Parts: sequence; C-alpha cells; structure tokens
Amino acid sequence: MIFIGAALLAVAAGWFFYKVYVAYTSAGGTDFALPIYDAAMYPPIMATVGLYLVLAAYEVPWSIWIYVAIWVVATLLAVGVLKLMEQLGDKPL
Repeated sequence: MIFIGAALLAVAAGWFFYKVYVAYTSAGGTDFALPIYDAAMYPPIMATVGLYLVLAAYEVPWSIWIYVAIWVVATLLAVGVLKLMEQLGDKPL
C-alpha cells in the first residue's frame, strides 16, 4: 500500500504542477479553451487518498476528519494557485 500511496502522491503532484504550467503559459489558461480546473478537483483527492494509504501502512491513527480537512484545504489552495497563475500568466496579444 505504501507504493500505491506514494504513486498517487507523485501523480497528483505532477498533474497539478503541469496544469499550473499550462495556466501560466497559455494566455492565462484560456488559450484554445484548455481545461485547467480539473487540477483543482482530482489531484487534491488523489493526494489525500495517497496520504491516507501511506500513513495507514505506517499505522498512523488519524481521524477521517483530518483527511477531509486536508482535502478541503488542498482544493482551496489549488483553486487559488490556478487563479493566480491565470492572472500572472501570458496574456493574449
């Protein structure tokens, strides 16, 4: 389970940072109507599940509400970062 959890964490981080890059470099995420807000939904869920799997393998007894809070905070942070990168990113000519 540690391997699956670590893989989920790595995929979530890669997915999120790729979409941040796309939001920054493609006219603020609007070039060719590129979808970037999937990175605000799926990577936080994947990262939270990955964290759960890794910590459960090490028998860390966290409450389910801690994982829910991590997911909510990660989702809000992801939305904020994507919005910021849209504003700071390349603008259309």
